[in-house]
Amino acid sequence: MTLNYDGLEDFVQNSLVINMDVPEEVATLTSSVTITFLREFDIAEYVCASDYEVSILLDNWGSETTWEIVDDSGAVIATGGPYTDGTAEQVVSSVVALPTGCYSFTIFDAYGDGLFDGTTTGTYEVNCEAQSVVKYVTGSGNFGDSETTDFCVN
Repeated sequence: MTLNYDGLEDFVQNSLVINMDVPEEVATLTSSVTITFLREFDIAEYVCASDYEVSILLDNWGSETTWEIVDDSGAVIATGGPYTDGTAEQVVSSVVALPTGCYSFTIFDAYGDGLFDGTTTGTYEVNCEAQSVVKYVTGSGNFGDSETTDFCVN
């Protein structure tokens, strides 16, 4: 059997589950096989040689939204917000220099409904400023009071 599929995301573990059922009149057999793999890629395309960009698509209540990046020793490296209310679907961006290391990005919402105001669903991401191919952090919608994602940069 050959399966060709090109919809795999880079840097994400993918699984293919094949369920096999044999008709009862032949034999009683039910089995499955799971194949786990990573998509191949050219690492040169994904090395960030510039600063990193935090981008947030705001909901209507920008004053509720703040964020921070903390390094693995607990030191706060960068912060942003609060932003202006009434600017739903406005993208705010900040450029951050991050030396090689591991970090935690936390986005906060003072009201507790994340980037969702009942109408607009906001989003956020941290990526390489020069090439938006690699998303180090992504998220959206109602994440409550806060959401934290750990990531490492080269």
